[in-house]
Amino acid sequence: MMIFVPHHSIIFFLLLLLFCASTTFESIISTEIDHQPNKPNEELKLVFLFHRHGERTPYQLYPNDPFKDNITNTVGIGQLINKGKRRLYHLGQYLSKRYYNQNDGGNHFPIEKKSPRNVYVRSSGSERCLQSVTLLLAGMFPPENQWKWMNDSLGSLWQPIAIQTVPFDYDSLLNPDYKCPFAEHILNNEIYQSKEAKNITKKYRNLFEKLSNWTGYRLNEMNLVNAACIYDILLSEHNFDLPSPEWLNDNIWNELKIINDYVFQFNSTSRKIQRFRCGAIFGEIFHRLNTHFGNDSQSSSSANDRRHQIYIYSTHDEWLAQFLASMKVYNGIPPSFGSTIMLEVYQNSQINEPYFKGFYLNSTETESVYPLQFPDCLQPCTLTKFRESIKDLIVENPKQLVEQECFVEIKKYL
Repeated sequence: MMIFVPHHSIIFFLLLLLFCASTTFESIISTEIDHQPNKPNEELKLVFLFHRHGERTPYQLYPNDPFKDNITNTVGIGQLINKGKRRLYHLGQYLSKRYYNQNDGGNHFPIEKKSPRNVYVRSSGSERCLQSVTLLLAGMFPPENQWKWMNDSLGSLWQPIAIQTVPFDYDSLLNPDYKCPFAEHILNNEIYQSKEAKNITKKYRNLFEKLSNWTGYRLNEMNLVNAACIYDILLSEHNFDLPSPEWLNDNIWNELKIINDYVFQFNSTSRKIQRFRCGAIFGEIFHRLNTHFGNDSQSSSSANDRRHQIYIYSTHDEWLAQFLASMKVYNGIPPSFGSTIMLEVYQNSQINEPYFKGFYLNSTETESVYPLQFPDCLQPCTLTKFRESIKDLIVENPKQLVEQECFVEIKKYL
């Protein structure tokens, strides 16, 4: 019988191995858990949060999956499950404690400014992301004082908070698979045709033959990406308390996990892919920063934005991996459910310019937050230095990126 090792339970161990070993990754995630207080005269000004949704059912099923009816006739394909709902609610409670609990040490926003009007929320159009961030907000901003809107339990536990989104297929901000033929060409014809990818495919050829017999995929359909999908399906069914198939054992599971790790690396390491998938968010971040600190900070049109202290973005694991990789801090471990990247903006009287600090919460159970050490933007990582480190990725006009580069650039390869 297959013995599953929960994904979160091996995160810290693998993190230490990756940090200590000599690897080809340019990333560094500090193994020092963030418990230290901030520096004197250091004031927290803004926070950008990027989180993965909670546990879900599989977003696709293999051809002869025995649980098709169990999933499609109950929760549905790719839908948030109760375990994921609890995780995101508790994540919201943790974030509330981190940014508003005045007795927890470190730096926080003034508790009197804890207001749903001071948070901006943007979600992927996926239902599981919208539901996840709704639960996160419920945990982070329970109605208090004037925000209690009814004298019953509901009015004291939950309040409506606006969530911005666009249709999933057209979301160039938070959908890691939005339609971009040029990006797809790079993946299919360059990255997955590389010598490294071909060698890995050759290594697992016998496994692919077995998977084809077990899952119903045709042999010519079996590749690294579909093997990673099978891993995701099995993990999601396990989280949904469905039994493992008889053919699954520890060796098969470990091989599938390794393949899944490779696929995340292949999908994240290309600078071109990073620009297509994360360039728009960098443009958005600096637009927000300019509203608060730059030339736009005094304009009347920016007054509404300037009240925001926290910007929350609800997205997917592949997007988070690409975002980490774009800042050269991806450690090769796919982000687990609820994983959260925190970019915090500070001001200090001794430094002439606001600066970033980055943190990564990759295990919501332990609430262990690890400082991100940006190799191209050493501390203090001022806004100018950070922009310089990712200037080749910034997209200020996502519509132009999609219409001109995603579709026009591909013509030279046809």
